Amino acid sequence: MSRAKRSIPAPPPKISKERARSTAAKQRSEKSQGPRPGAARRRSETVRESSPGAARRRSPEAVRESSPKPTRRGSPKPARESSPEPAPPGSSEPARESSPEPTPPGSPEPGPNLTLATSTAHKPQNIDEYKQWAQEWLGVDFADRLIESRHAANAAVIDDIVQASQWYQKSEEKLAALNNEYKTASGETLFMGQPSLILHKKPYTSMIDKSFRMNVVDNTNYPEAPENGWVVPDNWFGRMNDTIRTTLVCRFLDAPDYTCQAIQQHAFECGLSAHYAPRGRDEGYYSHHLYITFWANILTTDSSVEQSVDLEIQVTTQLQDILKNLTHRYYSQDRSAPSNKNWKWEFRTNRFRARFLSHSLHLLEALIVDVRDNKS
Repeated sequence: MSRAKRSIPAPPPKISKERARSTAAKQRSEKSQGPRPGAARRRSETVRESSPGAARRRSPEAVRESSPKPTRRGSPKPARESSPEPAPPGSSEPARESSPEPTPPGSPEPGPNLTLATSTAHKPQNIDEYKQWAQEWLGVDFADRLIESRHAANAAVIDDIVQASQWYQKSEEKLAALNNEYKTASGETLFMGQPSLILHKKPYTSMIDKSFRMNVVDNTNYPEAPENGWVVPDNWFGRMNDTIRTTLVCRFLDAPDYTCQAIQQHAFECGLSAHYAPRGRDEGYYSHHLYITFWANILTTDSSVEQSVDLEIQVTTQLQDILKNLTHRYYSQDRSAPSNKNWKWEFRTNRFRARFLSHSLHLLEALIVDVRDNKS
């Protein structure tokens, strides 16, 4: 049996020693210098181009064209418009606009304890808007005859309590003695005629107007409630300090403070709390206000509650009292309206004249006292 001849590969070509040394030196030099610049980038591009899905990738030019252009800083952004709902196919009705989402179940209903930060879009600007706002958000209908009659009953109760008090029963006697003391000290009488404390109940309409000022106009927390909560008929006798009031008119500028000190001391002697302070408004109002605190059972919507109520005594001068009676309508209009900071330059208006006349009278009364006390 003959064997097949096995082919023997040809030997590799001989390389000269010089060429081998040159090749080895070149390889060592490339190792020491590292990869050539751009080699890794070309290799990665070759890999990306040869990888599966490379054909699906967009070119850099296509990516740049499809990407949004940057917006210049400060330029307005385009408004996003809500598209109306399309009409059903074949329908002749116009496209309907999308309606707001309904209020979720369990949302708080309007009431005295409601936080209005997200629910009050319009701030009442006048008394009519306030009445509507109060009915909607506070649950108070000022047109309700029951609320008005309950107010009248409470005011009558407070008036009776004040007049039945020991302090009130002896007030005229104390004022007469005070008049004599002042005359002895200054040589002039203290009051205009025989002093007496005639009580006046604040009308229901005035109570509504003042609640408007307390809840809205002067409420720095609006649309949140004032610091001590909303002022409503159930609590306004305890929150307002002038539901029962009276006035004493003195002859001279130094007399109001002198009178308030004596009345306050008389209240302390009768076991009552009292305090007073001078008032001087930028609008031209000058007076002293004295408050004496009483306690009364106030009828509310559900029951009766004992509340502290204040009697207000305004102690003013003869000239200021005359001016107040002439210009009170301007004051009443302004205090329930947004403040006008430029009134001092509206010199052709009655408001300007009345207010600066009051300031001028205040100065004049100071000069009168100075002349009285310097008779030499």
